[in-house]
Order: sequence, then C-alpha cells, then structure tokens
Amino acid sequence: MSELITFKDGTRKTAKGQKGFTLVEVMVALGILAFGILAVASMQSAALLGTSKSNAVTQATTVGMDRMERLLTLPFSPTWDATPQNGDDTSAYFSGLPALPADVTSVTWEVTQGMAPVQNTTRLITVTVGFRGLRNDIVLSSVKTLIEGQ
Repeated sequence: MSELITFKDGTRKTAKGQKGFTLVEVMVALGILAFGILAVASMQSAALLGTSKSNAVTQATTVGMDRMERLLTLPFSPTWDATPQNGDDTSAYFSGLPALPADVTSVTWEVTQGMAPVQNTTRLITVTVGFRGLRNDIVLSSVKTLIEGQ
C-alpha cells in the first residue's frame, strides 16, 4: 500500500513507508526488557540475603559483647574465683541480661593467663557465640590488665 505525498513546492512522491513496528522489533525489545527485569530481581534477592546475614552477625556480636562486658567487670584476682563456669549462661552473674535470641545456639567463654612476662597481671578473655544461619562462630577477645592499687 502506497501513499501519495504532496510537498510545499508542489512536487508529489509516492511513499512506501511502514507505520509501526514489526513483530521482530517488538520481540527484541521485550527480550531486552525481560533481561533487565531479571537482573534487578537477582540484585534484590542478593540484597535480602546480605541483610539477613548482617542482622545475624549483629545479633550474635551483641550477645557476645554483653557477655564480654560482664566478664570484664569481674575484679582482677590471680585465680579469677568469681568467674562463672565456662558456658554456664544460667549463672546468677549473668542475670539481668536480655534473653538470648532464638537463633543463638551456644555462648561460651574462656579466661586464660596472659603470656610471660605479664602472665600474672593480664588475662585474655575470649567469648564465642554460635548462631544459626552463620557458617562460622563469632569470636570476641579482650585483655584485662591488673592496675596497681586495685
């Protein structure tokens, strides 16, 4: 189907042009659009997974820091007699702390002497928190030092 086009100068031409898009052009455009939407959906999925993991790490670290701060408030003694049993989270010493999140699988700690020559004046405190959904445990360490006059 051809049209007759008249220009301002009075010349006439027959135009054989298309009006609209071909099916191939529409299919290519839809393919490009679908590829872009899949990329965005994949990014959204990765972002949600990352947010979930960071939330788990934050909760486990918070639990570990709560326990670490309690252990650091113990008075320094050569034997650390006041230290609760390792992993005994029902100890009265830890009363008043918020309840553990449901995903916490374990909370353990260890108090060891420092290395020579300061072994009698330092203690290394290590708190380990196991958390469901994390591949590795969260491990926090701190050093408590005897200050003369305490």
